[in-house]
Amino acid sequence: MKRLVKFLLGGFLLTIPFSLRKIIFNFTRGFHEYETIFIYLSDLFLIGFVLIAIVYFLKNKEKFRVEKKIKIWGGLFLIFLGVSILKSSIPLFSLYFVFRIFLYFLTAIFISNFIKIKIIKKEFLFFIFSAGAIFQSIIAFLQFKIQGSLGLFFLGEPNLFWKAKGISVIPIGKIYILRAYGTFLHPNILGAFLILGFLSLVYFLIKEKDFFKKLITIISLFIVLIGIITTFSRTAWAVLVISLVLIFCFLIRKKRKELGLIFIFLIIAGVFPFYNFLNERVVVLKEESAVTVRISHIEIGKEIIKNNLIGVGAGSQIYYAEKEGVFEKFGMTNPLLWQPIHNMYLLIASEMGILGLLVFLIFIFKLFISNKLKDSEILITEIIFVSFLILGMFDHYFWTIANGQAIWWAVVGLLI
Repeated sequence: MKRLVKFLLGGFLLTIPFSLRKIIFNFTRGFHEYETIFIYLSDLFLIGFVLIAIVYFLKNKEKFRVEKKIKIWGGLFLIFLGVSILKSSIPLFSLYFVFRIFLYFLTAIFISNFIKIKIIKKEFLFFIFSAGAIFQSIIAFLQFKIQGSLGLFFLGEPNLFWKAKGISVIPIGKIYILRAYGTFLHPNILGAFLILGFLSLVYFLIKEKDFFKKLITIISLFIVLIGIITTFSRTAWAVLVISLVLIFCFLIRKKRKELGLIFIFLIIAGVFPFYNFLNERVVVLKEESAVTVRISHIEIGKEIIKNNLIGVGAGSQIYYAEKEGVFEKFGMTNPLLWQPIHNMYLLIASEMGILGLLVFLIFIFKLFISNKLKDSEILITEIIFVSFLILGMFDHYFWTIANGQAIWWAVVGLLI
């Protein structure tokens, strides 16, 4: 059974980046990403892992342990999430949304317990995240190189053509450059996953003493750094810089300045070939659509929260905003702009209510103070989660999209 646990968890983690999925039901006319029920390839492993974990701990009840504060605040979070279904205009979709979050929550709890009883090691998760990030970075670089898809449709790679509707491109001078997607649904989600993989590799770099293995890790870090650059995700870039500053502080305290020099070399070597592209992308202009759209979404979030203090229902913010004319009120007449609020915390407040957001934030706080990891383990795990918390301030995918939800709750499993 222990081998089966590792196999199913490994399969789930390895297939998270693959957006290979089947549409089960649309709740609105035509296709809309955030009002559709999907089943993903990773869901098969996810459900298998949860079921086998339940069987294992039913047979070994004494081995199942969850700290009281995590049990209480995690339970309250799930209760608020479930109750929000009653406010939803599309309750069946909200039920699907809540069920998915519930599965991920159970997965995090089980990951934590399997680590505590030493059936799974933290290094197992870090290794899979690292390997996945290297693979995705190679795909990302090739997509950037040819400015299109690689034909990996069987892994869920989007059909990338820069003139296609909804495909993310950036203006560089007088031309448009396609941002790398990997096999994710958007470059920003790829950026978050690569940050996870990069920091996982940092864990091995700090821990590893063998010269050859350390060299392989440095090369891998360079590959993933190139992947992060080709996403052209400014939030991922910013989070990477913040993470490296925190790591530098740790290395100085541990008197390991040589690793700090390695990171400086990697950044210079990675940035140099892309300097002309980065130079324009780094500058943020108020009139940019990326900025104006995010500002509009924040205003939409405030409007919804003001009129719905107890929320509009899990997963139903877009449907509510469309039905009540909130998008039109803020000048968003183009359906392509009808997206979730680009701030995870405002989005949670709009769907679960103010109290729901408060419970969620307390749950996160309890995760940090319950952490009993040591040295590089606590460093990397907490820096990853802090990175995710920052990314959540500027996007929604940790709450709305299966890939994002999965990596969020997998990291929660390392913290519990």
